[in-house]
Amino acid sequence: MMAGKLDRPIIVERSTTVTNSLGKVIQTWTPHVLARAQIFNQKIDSVEHASGSITDSKLIFRIRWIADITLDDRIMYANKPYLIKELSEIQRRRGWNITVERQGK
Repeated sequence: MMAGKLDRPIIVERSTTVTNSLGKVIQTWTPHVLARAQIFNQKIDSVEHASGSITDSKLIFRIRWIADITLDDRIMYANKPYLIKELSEIQRRRGWNITVERQGK
């Protein structure tokens, strides 16, 4: 994995729960790790529904090894949240291929 190809900044965010001023427990996302990534693969699909058009955006990010990434985390890239769908280890603790998905209109 060449450092020059890791040209996209991403933020791995972790879900946390906090209590707001009214005493209600809410879920928030807090930054966990800032990393450099390579977009390894990108796929965009547009599907027509009765309620309108939905665009599915799927990306595969390649990053260096980070020990505690899980499927419960999410990736922020270009100020948009992406849910982690798959984690594939590259060799033995060399890096990750992270498949993410974003849905929007």
